[in-house]
Amino acid sequence: LLLCQQMKTTAKIIQDQVSYYKNRLALMSSSSGSSARVAANESVTQFALGVALSNGADCKVAPNGLTVCPAPNLSMQGGTAYGEVFITNKSISKVLATPDWSQHEQSHSAQWAAFGPQRWGVRIWGRQ
Repeated sequence: LLLCQQMKTTAKIIQDQVSYYKNRLALMSSSSGSSARVAANESVTQFALGVALSNGADCKVAPNGLTVCPAPNLSMQGGTAYGEVFITNKSISKVLATPDWSQHEQSHSAQWAAFGPQRWGVRIWGRQ
């Protein structure tokens, strides 16, 4: 009976956490949550920008507000978003000419904001 109660309590905690992160992700993905997203991503953004610049990247702010940093020696696959920074092996003009780039990378930015480096960063780096 005690084990059953503990399992129910654990399941409730997990449900609450899933609900919290789903709601947080929805907020960070919305246009009204963009300033909250930027604030939540500040530490990851500053770290990624520092790494990119110290490796010679010539970064520019794109029209969607994300900073694009061409840095082939740092890029995984076509590129990776870290907070509000997109590190890529492509030129800025190629990135901006790619259909749906803006929305796709902003969704990753929202994931960073919603889950933070402890949850989202570990997930990304674990797949590389």
